[in-house]
Amino acid sequence: MTSEELDRLECRRDVIKTSVTSLGNWLIGFIVAVVIGLGIELYTPIVSLLNKFEVGVLTELIGTTLVTIGVAGELAVEWKTHRSEKELLRIDAAIESEDKKTIAALNAETERLRKENNELAAFLADRDIGDWNAFAAPLKPLAGSQVVILMSDEREAMRLGDHLRQALLTSGWKVLDFRKSSLIAAYGVYAMWLGSESEFIAEQLADRLNENGVAALTQECERVITQGKEISAPVVQIEIGLHPPTVSMDRHLKALRRADVDKFKK
Repeated sequence: MTSEELDRLECRRDVIKTSVTSLGNWLIGFIVAVVIGLGIELYTPIVSLLNKFEVGVLTELIGTTLVTIGVAGELAVEWKTHRSEKELLRIDAAIESEDKKTIAALNAETERLRKENNELAAFLADRDIGDWNAFAAPLKPLAGSQVVILMSDEREAMRLGDHLRQALLTSGWKVLDFRKSSLIAAYGVYAMWLGSESEFIAEQLADRLNENGVAALTQECERVITQGKEISAPVVQIEIGLHPPTVSMDRHLKALRRADVDKFKK
């Protein structure tokens, strides 16, 4: 129902309410006519003592006429009032139904905006893995895994890298190297795996990061070099890039991760 249709219904409802009030006034008037007519009919026996034929016929005619008009008017008003009340109930029901739809739509829009605001607030905040122990617990079965952590030299990326290092050490992983690099300019986090044995490890780590709201992808790398030495497989190199600049990019990275997960499972 459009706003114009709703406005017309509300106007129609107001007109009917006014009409019902007017009909009530008419009903009172017809009832008064009935009362007057009955009074005149009662007056007949009195005046018949003076002139039974002339006055009696006249008063009886007037009284009967007024009573007839009053009763007929009551019937017409009652019929019209009944129809108006039915129409009013129908319009009220239609307006109430439309109000419920409007309220439901507003509630849905409010919920959507609330989710968007929460998502935006989470996006604007620094990336974080949450409680280190809670993050580390599912990774403890992979204790002994070798990992190298490289970070962008941007403050937020270094903070995330430090928290991740602490969590992985809590999991029993071996952090072979931990340093910032001005060469990392990509957005998001990448778990780079070297050797087929480390692919599963990289997948598990990326899953934990995404579960905690940090967009992370996996990718195979050709080699891992740290402190001038090449590290032999299996090893995972974590590259922590810049915070995604927009919500849409953050969503895109997470969508890519979900696609990678489906592919990996197959």
